[in-house]
Amino acid sequence: MKIKWLNHPTKPELNGSVEHVSRTLAEIAIGYQQAVFCPYKNYVERLNEESKLRTAQPGDTVVPNVYPPRWEIGTVPVTKKVAIYYLAGTERCCFLSLVWYDNNGNEHPVPALEDCPKEIRQQFKELQAAEARAASGADASDRAERQNRADHEAKVGTTRFFGRLGIDASSLFHG
Repeated sequence: MKIKWLNHPTKPELNGSVEHVSRTLAEIAIGYQQAVFCPYKNYVERLNEESKLRTAQPGDTVVPNVYPPRWEIGTVPVTKKVAIYYLAGTERCCFLSLVWYDNNGNEHPVPALEDCPKEIRQQFKELQAAEARAASGADASDRAERQNRADHEAKVGTTRFFGRLGIDASSLFHG
C-alpha cells in the first residue's frame, strides 16, 4: 500500500514523503494517525510500484530444460502400468500408449513420441504385451478360483439341505 507519512515514528526526515509499505504496516501507521492512505492513479502505477519493491523468490528462478531430453521406461505410481516418460529439466510427461484413436476409431501414432528412440518404443511394446499376458493369466486363475469356490459352496449347501431332510448326500458327489 502507498502511504504518506505525517509523523514517522523513528525517522522524522520521512515526514511528508510517500512510501510503498506492506499492508500490515500501512494499517498500523494509519491507525496511529502517523500516515494517510495514498491511492494510486491507476492499476499500472500500483503494479509498477509493487514490482520495484518485490524481492526475488526461489520459485522465481526459471530452470532451463536440459538438452537433450531423456526418454525412460517406468511405471505409473498408482496403477503400476508401464509407461514411457519424457524428462527434460523439470518437465516430465507420461505416455501410456503409442497410439491414439479419433472419433471414427482410426488409429494414429502419438506425435510427441516421434522423437522417442526406437529401442524405448520396442521395450515399451514388449512390456505392454507381457503386462497383458499377466493380466489375462490372472483373470483365468481368478475365474478358476471363483468357480472352485462356487462348486464348494454348492456342495456344502446341498449336503446341508439333504442333511436337514435326513438324507445322506455323500453319494451324490464324487470327490
